[in-house]
Amino acid sequence: MPRVQIPSNVTFDQAATIPLALATSAVALYHSGERAIGGTCGLTPPWGEGGRGKYAGQPTIVFGGASTVGQASKCLQLHQDTNQLLTERIAIQLLRLSGFSPLITTASPRNIDFLKSLGATHVLDRNLSTEALHAEIKKIADKPITTIYDAVGSPETQNLGYDLLGTGGVLAAVQPDSIKPEKKVSEKNSFFMMGDLNCPPNRKLGASLYSKLTELLAEEALKVRLWLLQDAVN
Repeated sequence: MPRVQIPSNVTFDQAATIPLALATSAVALYHSGERAIGGTCGLTPPWGEGGRGKYAGQPTIVFGGASTVGQASKCLQLHQDTNQLLTERIAIQLLRLSGFSPLITTASPRNIDFLKSLGATHVLDRNLSTEALHAEIKKIADKPITTIYDAVGSPETQNLGYDLLGTGGVLAAVQPDSIKPEKKVSEKNSFFMMGDLNCPPNRKLGASLYSKLTELLAEEALKVRLWLLQDAVN
């Protein structure tokens, strides 16, 4: 894997928050092969040739701020919540760079301005019911939705996402499949994402990403900050 130089506008502490969330988001959105978003060849990543803005006008959803899955302890809950916040915010930025729009996400209302600064065009209250979220998203998206990133992975968000997918659509979730069997059809797909760039099928993707990462950070195409546990609970 290429060595990444931390640019002057990013601190070491900020840089330390990037790898896991970035790998999870990048693998989920841009890997190729079976069950890849965009078909077996995958989506063209925005750091690759012709990838920046390629999917302009295509709607997408990032579920990130809704209720989390149960954990065995509060410490584990905080760890899970923080990882969700990281992956949600990196995913939003990558999808923005790819040109997706409208870019719809769910979050606490207190995060609306921040998430819009990262590229979200619509931020829906995470406390809305499943039915209300479905109705609001259908009002916003005027084309079939074929790319959904679920940084929550709860049964509620996975099943809502699957219902919203159009023909040929793919849902990537951070938790194992919990979509109701009776919902599943051959025209839609879903998978449990694992952000391992050292896994042989992902090494080529990882090498291309890391070769451009310093540039992406320097130009602030990817914005970072020091992520704190308070982000997950406030």
